Amino acid sequence: MNTDNTLSRALHDLSEVPGPDGMADKALRRAKIRRIKGYAAGTAGAFAVAAIIAAPFLFTAGKGGGGQGSQFAAAAPSTPSTPATVAANTGAEPCEAAISEPGVKKVLPQNWPGYVKATIDRLPARSDYVMQSGTKGLCGREAYSVINLGEMREAGHITVRLAQQPDQGAPVDCGKVRSAHTNPEAPPAPHSFNVLFCDEGGDFKLVYGIEDGYNNYRVYAIYADGRTVAMESLGINSDTAPTITAEQLRAVVTDPAMLAFFR
Repeated sequence: MNTDNTLSRALHDLSEVPGPDGMADKALRRAKIRRIKGYAAGTAGAFAVAAIIAAPFLFTAGKGGGGQGSQFAAAAPSTPSTPATVAANTGAEPCEAAISEPGVKKVLPQNWPGYVKATIDRLPARSDYVMQSGTKGLCGREAYSVINLGEMREAGHITVRLAQQPDQGAPVDCGKVRSAHTNPEAPPAPHSFNVLFCDEGGDFKLVYGIEDGYNNYRVYAIYADGRTVAMESLGINSDTAPTITAEQLRAVVTDPAMLAFFR
């Protein structure tokens, strides 16, 4: 399992919100994940975007665990974000979070970054897409956002990530997809790991989708020049298939219009 899978899965298990790690906080986050979940943290650089994205939702599970029985705790009051420099960002690039409503983990549609608008425009039409948090644009050579399906994630959630280069340890061909996402040190998943599709050639070095064993779909488009568009679709819990399918994610990550948001 490469780094983005490990961190995202662990953060999802801990808080139901797979969020990005700030580079300066990476070591602390890795240690915390190891202590709580026993996951191997992998190599540096995965989801290393804005440290200024607010802390994840806290929740208390209702009867049956997860799903409609989940209750989110009240978020701490927040103020509109201002530019913040990520400590370990070698490019010294200011990082800004999309402005959230005060006291709520929600970004109003008028404040959605362009890459989030483009993502939602290319997904199946729904009236309940809610951007929870994310960066305004590239930060430390990456952009990352969490988008809920429903105010309280009644239908799960998705993530979108843009990166100038693929993660260290990312597969280089279809034959390496399984090994790149399989970690013998990680706890066994409740379901089988599946490679859903994988293609090479054309403008892409690799386009592939996996089902990670927790009923989550992860889809990656790695362009020939290394630019990467990745998405993840997560269900309400590990026993519920995601609402947004891997093929629907594929339509977004392979759309050449997404390249306009790299600079």
